[in-house]
Amino acid sequence: MKYRLLKKSNSRRIWKRIEKLKQRYLRGEISIEGARRSPDGWMAYAKFANTYNLRRKSLIRFKEMFDLMGQ
Repeated sequence: MKYRLLKKSNSRRIWKRIEKLKQRYLRGEISIEGARRSPDGWMAYAKFANTYNLRRKSLIRFKEMFDLMGQ
């Protein structure tokens, strides 16, 4: 069975996207609900490759960032 891999640039993109969402939230440009919905498209795209650990780590980092801010 062959596994597809995500390009390295795409895996870096999620980390940058999370940071940009954090900045937009802090500036008041988006709500916390909007920020929480944003990575869904990227996660769906990433599911087509062998990215379980990357997706898991991304979600953990995202939840840590925004769960602390939402309280």
